[in-house]
Amino acid sequence: MRLPDHLEALIFDLDGTLVDSEAEIVRSAIVAFERIGVCGVSPDTIHPHMGCPLEDLFVRFGGADQSAGRLARFVEAYRSSYEHDPGPGALFDGVVEMLASLGGYPKAVATTKPTWSAEKILASVGLDGVFDLVQGTDAMPPKPDPAVLLEAARRLGVPAGRCAMIGDTGRDIQAARAAGMYAVAVTWGGWSRARLEALRPDAIWTRPPR
Repeated sequence: MRLPDHLEALIFDLDGTLVDSEAEIVRSAIVAFERIGVCGVSPDTIHPHMGCPLEDLFVRFGGADQSAGRLARFVEAYRSSYEHDPGPGALFDGVVEMLASLGGYPKAVATTKPTWSAEKILASVGLDGVFDLVQGTDAMPPKPDPAVLLEAARRLGVPAGRCAMIGDTGRDIQAARAAGMYAVAVTWGGWSRARLEALRPDAIWTRPPR
């Protein structure tokens, strides 16, 4: 799939774009809610909010007690439950070929996950060393705030306007827009094509290009 000539770097989301992590995200969120006493949260409840940071899930479904201590227990329960070593089978079909076909561009991962978590997952699925940069949100605000994308572009040494952001949710597309990047939506992750089309990304990929 041809990209515009002005692009000089590619920035990828992780969950739902490179790694099929939806089931693990949902499972870990349900475990975390149960550990703070919230029962009855189902996969159907969480699915529409794929791509949301943990803090947003807590606010939506955590109940009346929104204290900082309870949020911290929720986040810790999620992270201790989450499988950070999923193995190569967690990659979406065609991702390895896609990255090889786009070999001429510097590449980064920009994710809401902490950097350490993203690096561990990439190593587990066999993509360690493939990316020039792995940038987690860490202390930055999560997408759709563009901070993590702008930091990735800065560290790559490429102007934001010459970067493409490739992601599977509205948060990725909105962050790309806010950063002034070329926005590519992929339909094999958390959001449907119709839901992504409503955001008018610059391009939509229905399968990893090879």
